[in-house]
Amino acid sequence: CVQLNLFFKRGPIKNQHRDRAIMNQPYILVAQHHHDWDALVYATTLAPTPFFFMAKQALFKQRLVGWLLSRLNAFPIDRGQPNVAVLNQTVDHLKTRPESLIVFPSGSRYSSTLKSGYLVIAHNGGEPMLPVAFQHQGWGRNTLVIGDAIQTDPSQPLNRKQREQATYDLNQTFTALAEELPARKSWLPVIF
Repeated sequence: CVQLNLFFKRGPIKNQHRDRAIMNQPYILVAQHHHDWDALVYATTLAPTPFFFMAKQALFKQRLVGWLLSRLNAFPIDRGQPNVAVLNQTVDHLKTRPESLIVFPSGSRYSSTLKSGYLVIAHNGGEPMLPVAFQHQGWGRNTLVIGDAIQTDPSQPLNRKQREQATYDLNQTFTALAEELPARKSWLPVIF
């Protein structure tokens, strides 16, 4: 039902590098957050992989939206209060269920600064990260680019310098994926 609704609103989505998607184990899909429906696009486009994702707590206070998010396998987080318990709960979920996580390292559609929570989850869970980029240019002009999987080494401690380097590397990966997206078309009126 959700997939059909997205199709009618956005149209078909072209996948670049679908072969890079990890199908035999849970993983952490990392992406920049641009639209309300980003997580749904990723979850439906990369089906049959089952996903879960985080959503800001305020959305769950809206009765219909909260109900829908719960049905879509989302759980609430308080973005203003970084919480180790939430990170640990997420790691446990990854280890005990055959589901992958969708996470937006910036934490918001209005920020491009990556926070390190995604890296802590990947490091402590031992799951690979799969970077992706998505572009919507109008109905039927959608592209999803899948990057190469990134693996952390859970046997090594994760210090501040390593977090900063990994975040820098992920930013570089997002930039490289964005360069693979089709050039944005400008629609100029033709005057006779």
